[in-house]
Amino acid sequence: MLGGDAAAALRDRRSSVGLGPPRELEADHLAEELRLLAWLCGAEAEGLADGADVAHVQAEQRAVLDQHLLRWLPAFVAAVQGLELRGGESLYGWSAELLLELVIDWRTGLPGEAAAWSLPPLEPGLLDDESTGLGRIARRLCTPALTGAFLSQAAIRRIGRRHDLPGGFGKRWQVLEGVLAAAAHYDVVPVVLDALDAELARNAALLDGVADSLPEAVAPWQARLEQGRALVAALRDRVTGLAGVS
Repeated sequence: MLGGDAAAALRDRRSSVGLGPPRELEADHLAEELRLLAWLCGAEAEGLADGADVAHVQAEQRAVLDQHLLRWLPAFVAAVQGLELRGGESLYGWSAELLLELVIDWRTGLPGEAAAWSLPPLEPGLLDDESTGLGRIARRLCTPALTGAFLSQAAIRRIGRRHDLPGGFGKRWQVLEGVLAAAAHYDVVPVVLDALDAELARNAALLDGVADSLPEAVAPWQARLEQGRALVAALRDRVTGLAGVS
């Protein structure tokens, strides 16, 4: 989706349409993907002005949108909007939402339907494995492709502060592990998990809006979000069950 083969494919596509390699950023950076689309848009405009067939140019646009940008842009926009919750809307959140609307309008104006795609498979039986600890659970929840959403450090810390829980320092998963550990210490794990589920639900609402226009683009994210929320619910049930036994 990003990096590795995806970046290499975009570099090859740039070369095939006459656009040179990026000078500073990777080919799959948002700015560079938009630059490639702008280049193709210009090529289409020139072709139309000359009365030429632009079907091949539209096919290139469709490939960039379907195989690259639209596979991660909705989740990215949901993450940016999540950062805005601390202090209201800002230029970043507004720009991200406007960009997504623009890309959706662009894609719906192109011929052809997007091909189905999928996110990486999940490791089964996470909660059934006796070796699974909070760190492993936190890593799963903080990996967008495995949970269906990007849990920002700001969102995780916001949940912790709401219940006077320290999160510690480090990467996102380490902060979440700290919040969960503190929640366990103070017997507030269920309410923290409810807050995490609410964050995932917010992402799901944005994807549902995109699905009205481009269901193929967000179907894998929607399915993965359901699995992510199911994991949180299962973890909550286990914690609640243990509390009932004790």
